[in-house]
Amino acid sequence: MSLLERNLAALRQNQKLLADAIAAATDISPFVERSPDGGSTVRLGGNAGPWVQSRRAPKQESERLFRDLKLKTLQPCIVVGCGMGYAIESVLAKYPESKVVVLEYNMPLLRLMFSTIDFSKSLAARRLVIAVELKGQPLKDVLEFYADEIALFDFESLFHGYTGTIKEYAEMFADLAQWVRMKSLSLRTMMHGNKQSIMNLLDNVPHYLSTPGIEEFRDVLKDVPGVLVGAGPSLERNMSVLKDFDGKVYIHAVSSALKRVAKEGIRVSSTNVVDYSHLSERYFTAVGDNPPPLWAEPRTNPRVLDAYGGPLVISDDTVYRRLFKDSVATHGFLDDTGNNVAHYGLSILRLLGCNPIIFCGLDQAFSFHITHIPGTVIHDEWAASSHRFMPLETQELSFLCGGRDQSQQHTDVYGNPIYTDNLMESSAISFENMFARDSGEVTFINATEGGRSLRGATPMPLREALDQYATKPVDLSKYLERVNAHSSHRAGTLEQGLNVLRKARAFGDRMKDIFREGKRTLNKAEKALIKRDLPYSAENMLDQLNAKLNEWRGVYEMVLDFCPADVVTRQKMESVLSDESIPELERLRILARRERSFILALERALDIWHGVLERGIERLEARAGEEAKQTV
Repeated sequence: MSLLERNLAALRQNQKLLADAIAAATDISPFVERSPDGGSTVRLGGNAGPWVQSRRAPKQESERLFRDLKLKTLQPCIVVGCGMGYAIESVLAKYPESKVVVLEYNMPLLRLMFSTIDFSKSLAARRLVIAVELKGQPLKDVLEFYADEIALFDFESLFHGYTGTIKEYAEMFADLAQWVRMKSLSLRTMMHGNKQSIMNLLDNVPHYLSTPGIEEFRDVLKDVPGVLVGAGPSLERNMSVLKDFDGKVYIHAVSSALKRVAKEGIRVSSTNVVDYSHLSERYFTAVGDNPPPLWAEPRTNPRVLDAYGGPLVISDDTVYRRLFKDSVATHGFLDDTGNNVAHYGLSILRLLGCNPIIFCGLDQAFSFHITHIPGTVIHDEWAASSHRFMPLETQELSFLCGGRDQSQQHTDVYGNPIYTDNLMESSAISFENMFARDSGEVTFINATEGGRSLRGATPMPLREALDQYATKPVDLSKYLERVNAHSSHRAGTLEQGLNVLRKARAFGDRMKDIFREGKRTLNKAEKALIKRDLPYSAENMLDQLNAKLNEWRGVYEMVLDFCPADVVTRQKMESVLSDESIPELERLRILARRERSFILALERALDIWHGVLERGIERLEARAGEEAKQTV
């Protein structure tokens, strides 16, 4: 098997389309010139193009190119232009823990490189990737496997000289840099969100333990017509219709719509919140003397739940199950909650057994060229920043047109063209998937007059829908009984939860000792490795430490949630450790360094966890004390 065939066979495992394109490319090897230093080079574009490497010393040129490169552990290297492959070969050899991404669109040159140097092992191990956009293979799909490393550790870059005169290489590098910025922001936002979510969950334990679980509400409103009210601009058309059918339908207004609907004197039976940010508190201030039940996702910011004056209903969370296990009864999970507050509201109506479920004010588009009905908090905030040079309409237009590939055209419920954006389009598709899941069991009606059409929901004016289905007063007594029921065991449940948190704190103290023992073991192992001894007991000791940590896996996993970047780093190192070409001593050195760095990260994460847990204990002690006084 030739070098080219060997390389293409390895490349085909992960980038089949590219391998086929290179195999079909023109063979330019007859034009290669040999050089005095044992290397070779070629000229692009016949006699008029640039040389891809030095004619006299291409190998030495590549060594100079990468001489100043200093990659940190796991930091990727971006090579612009493949050249003859000498620089790529040097980076792969010197930095066995790093990935190399090559920006090259010239298929004949790639064919020549793969005919010159054996990269098969690096290609098979996905340490080397050729980043080029092909029909049927977007560049972002090629890079997704490397997203974590590039986004977390940034990258260093090398530019072959010939790429400086060809604009396509500059464009490829600019696209890559833009993708890295977006991916890095997305990943870091997700990590921050994970940390904030854990903090919110621990702070919300008192609310969780003192409110009814959602399973108590399953089918309590079976076949009662339910209206899911959003804050879209078309809601303005139907305020009077909702008033006319007061008492004949169950109305659920999502957080952003609650104050606007309540302002009209319309009786809302429930609302919901999912935001982990404290900014969501603004949706629930000054909503009247008798706020409706608030269904809360347990990761909601505690400031919202602390301030809300009405009853709460809270679903369960995997973190609570990890923490409490069987010590506290589950609250139950909502099915298919989607990714926003309206999806969560739909899941609530499905749990209650409402049928039909009627959409109102859920435009999922720029109906009337705005996003929200006037009078909502969001709309008022935009209006407050308006002035004669930037009126509200211009702000909306800027939002619609300002982002790259942000807007797209769709069809409204009347068949007319309407604009939406990527976020609202994604939300609409999620609704359509939820409809498809319950097709035949629940009737869905899209009574949002003016918004995007929704496949699986029958379009119908709201008045017509309510005339057909809301024909008699609805009985909400069972629902309200469950909302207002005050369990006589509530104080006991709070005390049970408090005991669990105190035990978790004690286990955290034990974890500190486990981490210290682990560092001592790894330090001894590394000293032995320096002497070229093989400390086989080190891996056994690490297994024993891991077994101790797993005695309460749930707490350990929550500590892990506070060092996600380090978890990613540790996982990515597995590909390095599994490389059979690495000598055993070197593999053990890498293992020792990786585990010691990870333990240091865990120690920092444990400190954060202790602070969050301590605050949760204090909040729960205060609530338990209040409940105990009321019981007496």
